[in-house]
Amino acid sequence: MKKIIYLFVALFIIASTQSCKRLGDVDGDLLNNLDANQGGLIGSRFLYQEVNSVDTLAEYHYTGKKLVEVLNPKSKTKITYNGELINKLEFYEVVGADSLAYIQYYTYDSTAKFITSISEVGATYMAYKAVIPGAIVRYKAIHDFAYNTDKSLKTIRSRNGIDNPALAFEYTSYVLNTFTFNTAKTNVTKVTRDVGPYAAGAFGPSTAQDIYDFSDYDDKFNPQSLLPFGYKASALLDDTSKFYWLSLNNPKRVTLTTGVAPPVVTSYNTNYTYDPQNYALSGFGSNYDYRPF
Repeated sequence: MKKIIYLFVALFIIASTQSCKRLGDVDGDLLNNLDANQGGLIGSRFLYQEVNSVDTLAEYHYTGKKLVEVLNPKSKTKITYNGELINKLEFYEVVGADSLAYIQYYTYDSTAKFITSISEVGATYMAYKAVIPGAIVRYKAIHDFAYNTDKSLKTIRSRNGIDNPALAFEYTSYVLNTFTFNTAKTNVTKVTRDVGPYAAGAFGPSTAQDIYDFSDYDDKFNPQSLLPFGYKASALLDDTSKFYWLSLNNPKRVTLTTGVAPPVVTSYNTNYTYDPQNYALSGFGSNYDYRPF
């Protein structure tokens, strides 16, 4: 019975979405840094797995040089293309008896290189929801991207709302991520994440704030620099630990400041290891496995 409900959630999302909009990566490339080799590799490489001592954290599947699927311990991401450009992203997750599924469509600027927005429709099935056990909660979200004059990412502002068929839909909350990069625009050094209410077309004052600082960068290649920006942009919308994926190099220190009085500051440090071609082999508790195209 649970499998039938999970299938219903996925089918509902597919049926609820509109036709695809064209999208692509922020720099117009499907993958970056493909010409580097690690020891034993000949030709271009791709990131195949991220693992730790317990589990495989992520496995990346490709068709040709296109990233088409990402498998995580409890979730699956499917990516489809319109020609050479990412067209749609579907995400499915099952945690215990609960499940989440959503579909995202991306919109581009006139050059088809810069993402201007990602529209999202999704549903959660909560098997043990306190008020209505077994309820399916539908939602909608829109994620708007803005860039600096130097073309670096400036902000991602997300609006979210519950989609109740009995009521007129409206967005009720927002998340604003503000990015700061180094002078060379290669590494993100700070991300400020504000959360607040949204009503009557207006953004209310921030009610919660987290600040992420990334420092002590090396001069080696970040494994996620091989992934397309379109996928990374989607992943960091829900997982703030992926903010540093936007960087070319690897931060050895991450500091999180939670904006409460007094603020709570948490810092993480790591030592990286590298292969002969200067790609990280390990860091922040993960090991990275590359494969040749």
